Amino acid sequence: TRQMLGFGRHNVLSEAVIDVGEFTRDQYPLLKPLTDASVQLTIKTPEEAVCIESFPDTIGNILMNLVVNANDSMPRGCKIDLVVE
Repeated sequence: TRQMLGFGRHNVLSEAVIDVGEFTRDQYPLLKPLTDASVQLTIKTPEEAVCIESFPDTIGNILMNLVVNANDSMPRGCKIDLVVE
């Protein structure tokens, strides 16, 4: 939605330095509802920061697609581990 609104307003999305582990942990409340009740979603991150320069919305979309695709590919339940290294 933010990308479409940004495009409509001709806003340029800006890159930021992101700690991928922290960002992924913060996304858990948005990712868990994308899974079925029979799916266990866990996030494993290192103690030290893993920083990249990227667009936060793009990283969020990647995480959502990974979770949705994993969920859809295992209809009888599964365990999805998102591991940041």
